[in-house]
Amino acid sequence: MKFHNLSSFTSRLLLCAAVATSLTDASGGTLTVKFARATEVEIDGVVQSFAANSTFTPTAIPCIYKMRPAGLSSDQRTFAIVSDGNYDAIKDTNYRIPCLGDGNWVRVALNPYPAADTNVTLTAYKVNKVYYVDEKNGSDTYDGTAATHEENTDHGPKATLQAAHDVAATGSDANGYPVVLVAPGFYSNEVHTASYTASGTTTTSNRRLVSTKNIAFVASEGPEKTFIVGAPDPATEGNGADAIGGVWMQTTTKPAYIQGFTIMGCYSPASQAGLAHYGSAFNGCGSHRVGAIDCIISNNYAVSKYPATYYGFYQRTKIMENETKQYVTSKGYFISCVFAGNRLTYGNNTGNGYALHDGGNESLFCTYDLRNALNPTGRKQLHNEASSNKSYLRACLVYGLTDKSTINATYWTDSQAVDSPDFVDADARDYRLGALSPAIDALSYESLAGKSRFVVASDILGGQRIYNVKVDIGAVEYDWRSAFAEGVGKNLTITDASPYVTTNATGGLLIPSGALAGMVAAGGKYSFVFEISTGTLEAFVGGMSKCVYSAAGEQVVSLSIPDATTEFRFVFTPDSETPGMAVLKQIASNKGFVIIFR
Repeated sequence: MKFHNLSSFTSRLLLCAAVATSLTDASGGTLTVKFARATEVEIDGVVQSFAANSTFTPTAIPCIYKMRPAGLSSDQRTFAIVSDGNYDAIKDTNYRIPCLGDGNWVRVALNPYPAADTNVTLTAYKVNKVYYVDEKNGSDTYDGTAATHEENTDHGPKATLQAAHDVAATGSDANGYPVVLVAPGFYSNEVHTASYTASGTTTTSNRRLVSTKNIAFVASEGPEKTFIVGAPDPATEGNGADAIGGVWMQTTTKPAYIQGFTIMGCYSPASQAGLAHYGSAFNGCGSHRVGAIDCIISNNYAVSKYPATYYGFYQRTKIMENETKQYVTSKGYFISCVFAGNRLTYGNNTGNGYALHDGGNESLFCTYDLRNALNPTGRKQLHNEASSNKSYLRACLVYGLTDKSTINATYWTDSQAVDSPDFVDADARDYRLGALSPAIDALSYESLAGKSRFVVASDILGGQRIYNVKVDIGAVEYDWRSAFAEGVGKNLTITDASPYVTTNATGGLLIPSGALAGMVAAGGKYSFVFEISTGTLEAFVGGMSKCVYSAAGEQVVSLSIPDATTEFRFVFTPDSETPGMAVLKQIASNKGFVIIFR
């Protein structure tokens, strides 16, 4: 949140959060968070510092906070926020990574409704060393310690991903958390052999990047400009034994990831004697500690299975237009991801071997478009329920499932198959929700299972997950604020709202707790008509308190707003014993407009 003068109303906002919600439900316990290292946390828009080994009890619903290691210098970065595992997480994915656009902040969602009193320890890790790669301007003879080459020295960016990995994985840096920052370009000029041993048999495959250390590869300008490109067999121009895949990642205890890449054009041969060829684009090598964030995994091919992913975790990633005989993915954990246009050459059969997912997948807040070139109307089956490792969908939106009798409610927690999801333009792969989508406000935050609450922090576009007390299913959260501004003719813009503010109440914008902020098109005198039950409403202009209303009934709040750059804000605090609400019913202006909500 953006605040101009925090001291005047921060305490009221904190009180508001405390009054409005109880963090212990009737059958559960209380959550206590301990910080193993000094950590900064943004709470209600205010950054607070916590010393090492200090504790914190969440005070907001939804429990989503921005966190980062304390004391970061200008050249340091956040690597991850890691949980000790005593949590409603998904197996061993107890860590969160800064998403592109969030800088050093990590959005961490907590579960305030544990089944019993729960203590969680979070550890904030700093990047200890930064290396650079630039395929256009770098050289593997440089040391990788600078983004640009320094004349008459060996300081400069590496040219290949593997060269940067190798220097980061040696010496003292291997014991820390190094990151490799990657400049835009096509990374397709290197081939490395990866070996994997299973059941006593060792198999190998060719990859563009092979990593066995806890290193992060971050393409700062995103997947639209940074590509890892595999290749078919260079001898046969097909996908023979020498076909080249994308990324191979393996760690034993610590997280590692790539971020902001497109992985495309990767191939796997027909031979499936071992697991090395699985996951043409990204092979997590039996681990969920490695993954891809803010990536696109597209147009990869496998003769038999798993052209896109094998094991690993995937957040805010698009998995599209991959093709194989069966199973595009296996044993992966997918959070706020989009699956679209993936093709199975076995066609639209209903047998267990012809599903999009193999067993062992967890999908949370994902969107599926099952239509593709082979099956333009969709597919009959989504995942392999007959596998010994079941696949689960939690709060997912599925489009194009032609046989809904294949749905097993055991594996579809809060998920829905919808024939008319009202996407903005699904044919153009734009899966934002239209205003009439049944995916909007389909869930309540309180009803979400613990695993879902733990990963609800952001959608695939980077937007916040909850704009009111309700939650949308699928990878994209509908933002009603811009639609509201359009509906009132651009005279008013909602710039911020507490999670409980909603537009679906009769009579206008409902504020049962929290804050509503916005800006106007031009300076002038504005009158806001509120209907208040019990509680207190305080109005601010530019961060300064202008008036306080505590009487029940209709109240006219008149504000002089200097110009279009000045933010106004209403903070409503419900009465502790008889919680009430404030409903914004009308806006009038000396600029010549009146808006009446009905």
